[in-house]
Amino acid sequence: MTVSYASSVATVHHGSLVRLLARWHGSVYQAVWPTFLLFCFAYGGVALIYYLLPTDTPERLEMKQQFVQVCAYAARISDAIPVSFVLGFFVNLVVSRWWKQFLNLPTPDSACYLMGTYLRGYEHKEGYYVSEQCDSERPLLIRRSVARYLNLASALCFQEISLSMKRQVGTLEDLVDCGLMTKQEETIFLNLSQDNGHFFVPVVWAVTLLSRAHHEGFIKHERHLDAIVAEVVAFWRQLHILFLHDYVNVPLVYNQVSEVFHARGIDLASLLCI
Repeated sequence: MTVSYASSVATVHHGSLVRLLARWHGSVYQAVWPTFLLFCFAYGGVALIYYLLPTDTPERLEMKQQFVQVCAYAARISDAIPVSFVLGFFVNLVVSRWWKQFLNLPTPDSACYLMGTYLRGYEHKEGYYVSEQCDSERPLLIRRSVARYLNLASALCFQEISLSMKRQVGTLEDLVDCGLMTKQEETIFLNLSQDNGHFFVPVVWAVTLLSRAHHEGFIKHERHLDAIVAEVVAFWRQLHILFLHDYVNVPLVYNQVSEVFHARGIDLASLLCI
């Protein structure tokens, strides 16, 4: 999870750089300190053995010379492997995926704005907007239902891709308790297959409800219906992109190659080149 630090360096002065480098939560130090500590112990152990090992016999002297040759060979290998080049591509791929996921976090605001404008059940008469059904709350209920369906689709999608969401509202009963789903809708979902990706079902319900509102006269023009449906479909598309990012990970081979290059080119060479 991203840690916010902009407030610490919002105003530039002499201590901004120090405060930025000294942050611990979410820092690179917090991420690598166990491996770095293990490396320091291993490095110190090998260094002590190398420098404290007596060379009173030809066999031990030859052993030290062989160790120096191995270190020199490891140094040549580390120079031959383009570690920065490989890790640069890997970091660029990971950061690009993270930023794309952030940009595709959906919000139902656009669809709600359009529904508040177009889904009102008013008819234009002599320059005024007069309600055909002044005592009817049908348009309001439709707007609320569509907004609830969009939020339900988000909750179902985040259940599949977010562990924190899974812990908070991990079952359909939790969605019913928090008001995002009714008992009848829960029964429909229980009758579906147990495969993942059923977050599109509330979106289908929302589009069907909007089409019904158009036929009932609450949405006067088809272009208004098309505008609202386009926002609903865009909302689903963002959820679909998030789901695909979780379903299709970075290829394992790429992760393994980057990790091997990192370990072989940095850790191993540093450990041997004392």
